[in-house]
Amino acid sequence: MFGVNVSPFLLSATIKHHIEKYREQYPAATEMLDTCLYVDDVISGADDISQALKISKDADTIMKDASMKLRKWNSNDQTLMKTWEYEGLETHPRHSENNSGVQSSKVLGIPWNVIHDYFTIDVRTARIGYIKTCHKKNCATISW
Repeated sequence: MFGVNVSPFLLSATIKHHIEKYREQYPAATEMLDTCLYVDDVISGADDISQALKISKDADTIMKDASMKLRKWNSNDQTLMKTWEYEGLETHPRHSENNSGVQSSKVLGIPWNVIHDYFTIDVRTARIGYIKTCHKKNCATISW
């Protein structure tokens, strides 16, 4: 079914259907999977490390039962990252941002500084001044 324009919808519907049987057993993990899933990325948070660890392990259990693997776990908390690795969860590799040595990652394509917990968004000035008529083609190039 992949390659069909409705594939993201089918993936989401399949996951939602699968997690329903775990609502009572793992309420926090099913809520997270139900509300924080963006195509094939889950973006969520927790109040503390123990809560994050429990939700992530429960979510991993739910998805393993569906023969799906959650991977590339990432956090701004180094203790949680090490705990995930110890528990056998695959963590997301980190890289240096602009050779500055600052650890970063990407969330939905947006660079995230995992040490200081902030996003970097490149905002460029729109070059509309020289365009007389804004056709769809011109408007699309303005947004880059």
